[in-house]
Amino acid sequence: ICGFTKSYSETWWQNPNEFGGAVLASGGTVNISGKAVLAANSAGNGGAIGTNGQQVTLNISGGIISGNTATYDDAECSGGGGISVNDSKVTMTGGYITNNVANGTKYLDGGGGIYLRGGNCQFTISGGYFTANKANGGGALKTKADDTVNFTMAGGFFSGNAATACEGAGIALEEIEHTFHSALGGGQ
Repeated sequence: ICGFTKSYSETWWQNPNEFGGAVLASGGTVNISGKAVLAANSAGNGGAIGTNGQQVTLNISGGIISGNTATYDDAECSGGGGISVNDSKVTMTGGYITNNVANGTKYLDGGGGIYLRGGNCQFTISGGYFTANKANGGGALKTKADDTVNFTMAGGFFSGNAATACEGAGIALEEIEHTFHSALGGGQ
């Protein structure tokens, strides 16, 4: 899915259509696998994919999400050059999230690859690649401060991501519950 653009207004949070340049999910399960390609799409938030709601599950086991852009610059928080996740569950076991950009310049903006927000957001990664993504903060991945995001990392590869103004060239976790696992055991 390539080359889609969604525009935004000053009240993007009231219009879920401004999420997900190629795919917007507000219910059900979305699976990205095999040779799927989501490239060169743009939206206010979630250049390629936007999820909105607790009834959404996004599974990424393969494919490529590349060259997408989140265009919105908001004081409240915006981002997700590749994927913007709001109150949803994401499991990543494979695939590539690469060369995505979140254009927001405010402190809470970010997540060149993925931006996680919402009261019941869950993200689990055990494989896959985040490379060459860029954002204000959290070049590859960023969570929104003050939201309940459960983040678990048991694998995956992060390389060459960039934060242009704030913390976390790879990952910026803002005040969330998180668990990291390694070959030597688990930890928090």
